[in-house]
Amino acid sequence: MTKPANMKNQQWVLALDSAMNGCGAALYHTASPEHSAVKTLPMMRGQAEALVPLVQDVVGQGGAEFSDLDLIVTTIGPGTFTGLRVGMSAARSFALALDIPLVGVSTLDVLAQMYLAQSEPNRDEILCVLIETKRSDFYMQMYDGFGAALTDPLALEGIETSKQV
Repeated sequence: MTKPANMKNQQWVLALDSAMNGCGAALYHTASPEHSAVKTLPMMRGQAEALVPLVQDVVGQGGAEFSDLDLIVTTIGPGTFTGLRVGMSAARSFALALDIPLVGVSTLDVLAQMYLAQSEPNRDEILCVLIETKRSDFYMQMYDGFGAALTDPLALEGIETSKQV
């Protein structure tokens, strides 16, 4: 993620995600990581009702007020159509109401970074992030062992995942 020009050195960042089978929010203070809070709820439906209360909980748990927020980050896909609309609408609403920047990030990039944050950097490693769409297609992207994209995101269509006997 690149820094918007008006970002301060120390700031509160609120991240939202409802791109897939769940709903998540995270609050992070760049100078005081102990003020971080994360909460996720696995769900197939109901993100529209769950996301804003989830954000309220996370902001409170992190010791911040909405007026303290400096940046909103949200996933922009790939993901479920309804989940993406919910997350991006909520993020945009918060950013407009608080008059702060909004940054969108790829769901594939987020998944790659989550994996790599839990492993040792390895220049020779190649990571393939693959997301099922619950149809007959997938989204995928390849990354090196440090998280740099090796390919553009791809939509792989018409892949049969199971056969009935």
